[in-house]
Amino acid sequence: MPSTSQAGHRTVTRYSIDALLIDCSGEVPADVLHAIDTGVPQVSESHCGEAQILVRFDPNRVDAEQLARKLATLTPLDATSTNDLMTLPVRYDGPDLEAVADACNMSTASVIARHSDATYRVAFDGFSPGFAYLTGLPKELELPRLDTPRPRIPAGSLAIAAHYCAIYPSASPGGWHLLGTCNAELFNPHRNPPALLRPGMFVRFEAAR
Repeated sequence: MPSTSQAGHRTVTRYSIDALLIDCSGEVPADVLHAIDTGVPQVSESHCGEAQILVRFDPNRVDAEQLARKLATLTPLDATSTNDLMTLPVRYDGPDLEAVADACNMSTASVIARHSDATYRVAFDGFSPGFAYLTGLPKELELPRLDTPRPRIPAGSLAIAAHYCAIYPSASPGGWHLLGTCNAELFNPHRNPPALLRPGMFVRFEAAR
């Protein structure tokens, strides 16, 4: 098959014998992913990244060239509905809360208010199982990663870095600014689906009283 198929800004490239890589530049990858998962049964597995989607298929049953053309012209599907909005309770008790407030020339109360007033969307999952990168962070809270990452961040830590917000699903190293704690179970391999937060979902944080 040709190495690529293209429609508008979206390019589909052969990644391996049973996989295609979709470049979603200029689009919301989560919306393209939702359209694939709901309308392209030839795809057996799909994984969303910041600007690309990797899909797998059975090369013995699916014509890769035809699938690439279909994926290149697929209309994105916005999954917005009340079921896609998840509200998570948070304790704003993170060790970096005051430092973030100082860096942003705000009070800690203002940081909490701005952060909890925003609506976030899961852009993609990565780094570790259940780690969801959320977009929608207010611009006044955007900060670069820490110069020196911590060797261990506790599970449930609510954090921000660059234009992303996230919750660490398990203890791990990390260089994000820690604002608080969320007790939600973000990943459970025995649950279907295992990840609580999936691409396309909307998330809000509610300050625990």
